Amino acid sequence: MKKLNLINQSKNKKLAEHVLVADTIFSQMKGLLGRKELPHHEVLWIKAGGTIHTWFMNFPIDIVFVDKNLCVRAIHKNVKPWRIVFPTWKAKSVFEFTGGKLHDSSITLGDQLYVGD
Repeated sequence: MKKLNLINQSKNKKLAEHVLVADTIFSQMKGLLGRKELPHHEVLWIKAGGTIHTWFMNFPIDIVFVDKNLCVRAIHKNVKPWRIVFPTWKAKSVFEFTGGKLHDSSITLGDQLYVGD
């Protein structure tokens, strides 16, 4: 299986070394449920962005909504378990990071992201 990187092209910074892609209905519904943690070098990319919930999760997450061109539309940091986050206008997909990963200015609204080698 090919490992993909998540790069913030606007800041020339690698955000994750391993992108887990949720591109089926089952993988999107499962998301991070059942995991004890998400390593700092991984990110989950939910390709069909919609409302995100953290029901039954064991840890907080950082959430980044992006448009069809992977331009950042919304950022929600340290979303604790048992919360709901509604999508942002024009958001088409979502990246989920371990909570606290985006504590610095590694990503801001309008940044251009890239997924690839």
